[in-house]
Amino acid sequence: MIYKLFQSFKTEWSAVVAASDIYSVDKTMVANATLQAADPLVYSLSSPVRTQFATKTKNFLVNVTPTISLLTMNVENNQRKPILQSVTLGSDVSFQIAPTWMSTYKLELNQDNSFLSSAADDDQTGLRTTVGMVQTKLLDPKATKTVAGDLGYVSNQARGKNNNYTKTVLGMTYSFPAPSKYIGTIRAELGSQKYIDNTNERLDTTYTLTFGAVKSLQKYLSVNYNMQMVGNSSNVESNRYDKLLVSALLTYTGSLIRIGPKVTP
Repeated sequence: MIYKLFQSFKTEWSAVVAASDIYSVDKTMVANATLQAADPLVYSLSSPVRTQFATKTKNFLVNVTPTISLLTMNVENNQRKPILQSVTLGSDVSFQIAPTWMSTYKLELNQDNSFLSSAADDDQTGLRTTVGMVQTKLLDPKATKTVAGDLGYVSNQARGKNNNYTKTVLGMTYSFPAPSKYIGTIRAELGSQKYIDNTNERLDTTYTLTFGAVKSLQKYLSVNYNMQMVGNSSNVESNRYDKLLVSALLTYTGSLIRIGPKVTP
């Protein structure tokens, strides 16, 4: 749920409350205690600020979002308890390089605090820093076709040395008009994650291919279909896996409360 604290032509400030719950079932759609033991429940509160300004040569769009979130999971006696609290400050700035070229640069700081009892080397408490950029190119005058390349770097410094890692992600996304007024997307991503202090010198390489399609059904209603294929190779055998994710999302966006001056016809 979003509440607009302030809104003008150039600036917007909001408060956002969100909850995400996962309920797992087996292949026969029956609840399975083993699967549900890993189901997360996440609460979050954020306050994004979005503003734009101009210089003599460029227009800039800036987003700053502080967030606090709480992850709860089933850790004992089939009861969910908080296991991780995260405080995040995310920011990005976008500007136009050329009439058909948009550039975005991102910085995110995330402080994790783990409530789990674990060995010192497995403590997840720590600071994660993410930097990245996205370069977007419009391929037609109506902006119905775009191609975007992105590069990101993550450094996680945790108390437990087994959770210290660096990660580099390179991605490419192509958006295009699809049949029946859908907007299609194809994304390819390559990630490399190295656990710098792990005794096994663990190194993971992840390949991701995503196909998506979104369509506005009505003014406030949209549908999004997504298929994602993930392959993770690792020099530690237990961390190798392949995953296929297929999902459909129906989204309704509307205003519950409208506050403003009365308008007389």
